[in-house]
This record gives sequence, C-alpha cells and structure tokens, in this order.
Amino acid sequence: MSDRPPGPRGIGTYVDYLRSVKTPHLLFQDVARRYGDLVRLPAGPKKVFLLSHPDHVREVFVDHVDAVYKGRGAAASGRMLGDGLLTTEAAVHDPDRAIVEPALDPERLTQLGDAVGAEGARCLDRWNVNGPFDVYPALAKVTLPMAVQGLVGEGSDGADGPRIVKAIDDLYDTFNVFKILPSLGPLVKIPLPKVRRFERASHEVDVVLAKAIARRRADPGPWVMSDF
Repeated sequence: MSDRPPGPRGIGTYVDYLRSVKTPHLLFQDVARRYGDLVRLPAGPKKVFLLSHPDHVREVFVDHVDAVYKGRGAAASGRMLGDGLLTTEAAVHDPDRAIVEPALDPERLTQLGDAVGAEGARCLDRWNVNGPFDVYPALAKVTLPMAVQGLVGEGSDGADGPRIVKAIDDLYDTFNVFKILPSLGPLVKIPLPKVRRFERASHEVDVVLAKAIARRRADPGPWVMSDF
C-alpha cells in the first residue's frame, strides 16, 4: 500500500490550474471533495500538498512552524511585491511584524468595528441580485473597501476611498497573472502590457496611500495607518 496521498494526475490538472487563476478556491474545494483532507497536487518535480483539515494546518503552521518556509513562490512574489510581511522569511519577517503589531492591538480593532461594518453594509446595498450568482467575487469587492476603511479611514463614499480601492484591485488582478508558477517571475522584467499595468497600479497605490497616511498623521483617529 502506497503512503503517497491521493490526488489528481495528468496534463488535465495543469489545464485546470490555468482555468482557475482567478478562482483558485473553486479548484481547491473540488479537489478536497474528491480526494479528501490531504491531497498531493501535480507540480512538475515539486511536491505540493493541499491541507484542508484544521488539525493538519495547525500541525504544520503552529506545531512545526520552525520547519516551514515560504519558498520559491514567495521569492517570485517578492519580485513584484517587494520585501514585505507576505514575502519575507523569519529573519526579516519577525522584526518587521513586531513593528506592525502595536497598530493591530485588540482595543483599536474593536474601535474600528462600527466603521468597518458600516462600510460593508454600504457595499452590500449596491448588490443587484435577481437570481443565483457567484458570491465569491462579489464578497471580494466588499472586503477590500472594508479593509481600506479600517486601514486609512477612507470609505467607498469618500473622496479618495474609491481611488484607493481601484488601485489595489488593479494591482492584485495583475499580480494574479504572474503568480501562477514561480518560474514566471522573470517576466516582470519584460515590458509586457500586463507588466506595465502592474507598474502603473503599483505607483498609484503608493501615491494614494501616501496621501491617506499623511492625512491620518494630521488627524489620527482609530485607523491602523495612523501609526505609520
């Protein structure tokens, strides 16, 4: 009897990867339903596993955290996103996280609750639902404005809130194209239309967030970015 976890095989799986760039959650849900809580996914010479049970996730990322590193995927993402908390390993990540943590203390997050909840309600009110529809992308359009509200105090009905949301949305949408495989990372050096769009979106995010942070420093309030 093989100790290898079950999972899909064949070239068709790679086709499924390409089809699921914008909806990976649907692919992972389907794979977990078909093969169980621990699945091996084809990835060329690499061994890639999908963990769906909370106990498995805790064992890897809590009980054995010192044995885990982010690997080539984070390195490829770093070419586009820089050396931030999402892409760096412990030696850089842990000191940076210690700097950020005071801005995310429970008391401050509690103060943000009403404002963030109100922003979510405004977004939900804009839904025009006349029948069944895919709620995942719709909810993504809700969570981003809520995050922006909590970070910098700019709602979707404010002067700069929509501009910040659009800039981050464009940045994420473009980045999705390049994170399919770590080997695509070098493409960021080629002046492709998607690369140029990413560069424009990245610059726009820098500009609008710098402006919002400056306002928060002048008028702090409970917003997370008031401390930066």
